[in-house]
Amino acid sequence: MHQQSVFTRQKSFFNRHGLLLGVLGLCAVLLFSTTGCVVQSWRRAEAVREAYVDVIGKEPTVEQLNFWVKQVEDGMPIEEVRKELYSSDEYYEQLVVTTFTDLYGHPPSEVVQKRLVDRLKSGAIKPNRLKARLMKTARYKNFAAHKQQTQSETRKARRAAKQAEAEKEKAAANP
Repeated sequence: MHQQSVFTRQKSFFNRHGLLLGVLGLCAVLLFSTTGCVVQSWRRAEAVREAYVDVIGKEPTVEQLNFWVKQVEDGMPIEEVRKELYSSDEYYEQLVVTTFTDLYGHPPSEVVQKRLVDRLKSGAIKPNRLKARLMKTARYKNFAAHKQQTQSETRKARRAAKQAEAEKEKAAANP
């Protein structure tokens, strides 16, 4: 009878602890698989964020990031995401603003921006030719000529100021 009670106690101990170990094991499996999902999701989000920054030139909003991550989770390859981003309105808008600002020193008006974005979307202007097309316009040629004239005048004024300063120092040195 004593052996039976020891056996019963051992069985009871293992049942309780076996159940506990089983629950801990299940938790470990769930934690591992959840962590794996989190890591995979984080990697997808990071790949989407990098693609967005590379193409658009700025960080995506939370909504934009979530949208594209969902597309990737549903099977869209990251290269397809890039392709979609390159054909997005936001890409064209960013391209127009950046290119225009680089050339003119200020962003385009809303009307000019919309017209250029529409021409890019329709294929009338290729994205890699936008700068060249803008530089061929009469507006840019006038701007460039004015800018060159202003720079030339600025250089002349600086030279004259340096010369006057040198003469002033020379006069002060020879009383």
